[in-house]
Amino acid sequence: MNQLIQYILAQRRRFKEIAVFCTQGGSGGNKVADQVAKLCGRGARATLILNEDDIGRKQYAVQIDGFVRSLASVKAA
Repeated sequence: MNQLIQYILAQRRRFKEIAVFCTQGGSGGNKVADQVAKLCGRGARATLILNEDDIGRKQYAVQIDGFVRSLASVKAA
């Protein structure tokens, strides 16, 4: 069992809300984000999946900004 899963299983009762982000070289980030949310027992309030190509070309600022705005709106609500 990988360390992320071990951590989630040990701590998930403490999570009031979750946000998920990951970087990926290809595809599968959405599946991983869904699995993390399922393990946590709640839906993610915000999700960010960055592709390696976007990072390499430095085309991620808009995505990060949207993720941060989602988190800020959750906190303000």
